Amino acid sequence: MNESNRQVVRRNSYRKRLEGRISGYLHFWGDNIRHRFHDELMALPLSGIEAVLSSDELHVGLEDAVFDFALEWAHANYPNLEERREMLGSHIFPAIRFSHMSTHKLKVVFKCEDIDPSLALKLVARAFFVKAEEAELKHCGTDCTYKRPPLKVIQLVGNHAKCLAFLDLQREECAALFPTGYMKSQLFYLNGNAFYLRVRCIKSEGSSSHSFGLYLGMEDVSDSVVTQYMFASRSKPNKKFKTTPMMKYTFDKGNTCGYGVANLFNTPWTSFIADDSPHFLNGLLHLRAEVTIMTQ
Repeated sequence: MNESNRQVVRRNSYRKRLEGRISGYLHFWGDNIRHRFHDELMALPLSGIEAVLSSDELHVGLEDAVFDFALEWAHANYPNLEERREMLGSHIFPAIRFSHMSTHKLKVVFKCEDIDPSLALKLVARAFFVKAEEAELKHCGTDCTYKRPPLKVIQLVGNHAKCLAFLDLQREECAALFPTGYMKSQLFYLNGNAFYLRVRCIKSEGSSSHSFGLYLGMEDVSDSVVTQYMFASRSKPNKKFKTTPMMKYTFDKGNTCGYGVANLFNTPWTSFIADDSPHFLNGLLHLRAEVTIMTQ
């Protein structure tokens, strides 16, 4: 193993230890264990806190405890209120799943002096919107064909306005879109803004042919948000991601569905979905979006 690989292993090992300790801290282990890790966790750098709170390996029942821990750490490291508000809004809150909080904790968030009131309103409103949507989908049961497949999101280090979102779809999910269906992914967040990927089976005007389309969308738009993004997909034989040209789109109250590519693979639907299609690897379609929020 070369030195570079050793460094990667050490970083991963260190992060897993932190994830375990923070998970235990949030689950309120015995006072002696909580006290044992308190000083170490409060001394973590901002980059460490971001990495752990964004991890899928942080196991907690509700996100309430994550929010409380984030505020405790913020008070210990950012005593100035304005600096604390700015840091939380731009670095910490994008990693917290507010829709997984209890209603009681969301009321606390709304009144919290550590959050700018306009941001608190946006965070709480969006959380209740997602909760209502999830409740509606659950009520639909097996008869509801609309669903949100999961995403894997990588927030680029040192840049909270840019991320990579990975969406994997099964061949059966794609086939079910024919002839004019669509599907939205789970939400992902950049600078407090909620985005999603949208896939569609699109019928060409004036013909009977169909194609596979991919789009970027945004939920709950209150202000104009300028985005720059490009899509990518993996195909045989090299199985590497092939990217589309960069696109630019401004989301506002009247434009939330976004802009995308109506025929991502430049091929008819029948060829895209065929058994020998090069776009499915072991039955999965691998898609990626690189999204950046531009400064106006």
